[in-house]
Amino acid sequence: MKRYLIAAAVLAASAVIYTSASDGTKASPPEFKLDVQFTALNRPLLHVTSLNDAVTIEKVIVNRGQCRVAERKIDRGLGSTFPVVLKFGQLVEFAMIPASCDLLEATLFTVQGEVAYTFQ
Repeated sequence: MKRYLIAAAVLAASAVIYTSASDGTKASPPEFKLDVQFTALNRPLLHVTSLNDAVTIEKVIVNRGQCRVAERKIDRGLGSTFPVVLKFGQLVEFAMIPASCDLLEATLFTVQGEVAYTFQ
């Protein structure tokens, strides 16, 4: 009987040590500044500026998957180059596919978590 009580006490003590060792804080979600610009042909472009020291965008879903995005590279046209690594203040530009896509919602998936934005 004493063995069971000792074993229970050890388990309880280890549970207390484990819960006090982890402070329970979760990493805050990444932060971005998002702007919508339009090309000369009135096609929407999503500008994403990092407000994080370092962040990796793994994918972007627009309008719950109804529109696709392609990274717009000024010197090389459109591309699909995920992941995109940004430091604080760096910007990436995404073109909507199809070009007639009306940008209502964008969800950015990163290593630190996901964050969703809505547009008026």
